[in-house]
Amino acid sequence: MNNIDPTIYFLEKLEAVWEKYEQLEHLRAVIAPVFWEKVRETIETEAATTQSLKLPVLFFLLDRRDIEALQSLDQFLGYLRKSSDKRHQKEISQLASRLQKRIGYRHAVGALFEMEILTCLLENNPEGSVELYPQIRNRNFPEASIILGGKTVYFEATIRSQSEEQERDWEIGFSSSPVVFHYGDPQGDARRIIRRIKDKQSQQVARALNILCIGLPDFSTDTLILKSKVTSAFEEEPQLTGLLVFRGGQSSFLPEEKFINPSPHPDSQLSEEEWQTILDWFGFSSD
Repeated sequence: MNNIDPTIYFLEKLEAVWEKYEQLEHLRAVIAPVFWEKVRETIETEAATTQSLKLPVLFFLLDRRDIEALQSLDQFLGYLRKSSDKRHQKEISQLASRLQKRIGYRHAVGALFEMEILTCLLENNPEGSVELYPQIRNRNFPEASIILGGKTVYFEATIRSQSEEQERDWEIGFSSSPVVFHYGDPQGDARRIIRRIKDKQSQQVARALNILCIGLPDFSTDTLILKSKVTSAFEEEPQLTGLLVFRGGQSSFLPEEKFINPSPHPDSQLSEEEWQTILDWFGFSSD
């Protein structure tokens, strides 16, 4: 981009983003057209004067995702719109607000990952078996719960991103697809993932099945190191049934590694068949 006018660069990307937006019925229903004029004004007034331009989450969503993945997420918005659950109407309002916020890369990617996890659950379960944002007394509620084999399984989705340098690279939009930095610190990366597990302990539902989904949009870690640390984390947190790790790709998050608690709390146990069902939903291999 050294020889490209940044305003022209971002305005061209805006046109491509708009074309995708026009193809998504449920997204158009919750995002007013005037919003795009505000995005254009942001680009025209700030692109040439700042090195940390923050565009709305929706810009990242449409700029980074292929249309097939976007249609899947659009169906998720449609599910919320058509739901008779008043809480879902509130959630779609909150989600629309998140999509329109001018926030940083980390928050943007977190919103995308959460939507992908929820979309996957909705697509693979009959209507009525998935509850989005279930309310748990005296607890921060997880993203979703599903009924599987007569058991209620709770899902929490979160990301673990890497560095301020990578965050800044995404915010200014210099690349058309994610740039992965490898800083050669697999021990440190694994420790940061384990800290995220502990940070999310308050989201776990007592005397229940809890699965944590972690998306890694911008860094890698050594699988063997991570496995040893996750094993230790399971020993400290027997309430956690399992951990699913997803790798950020150009169009979506892809399944990478699964960790099943070998000695969970008696109330946090899934059978091998039930586990395989969940792994199949998210596209994990059966080996």
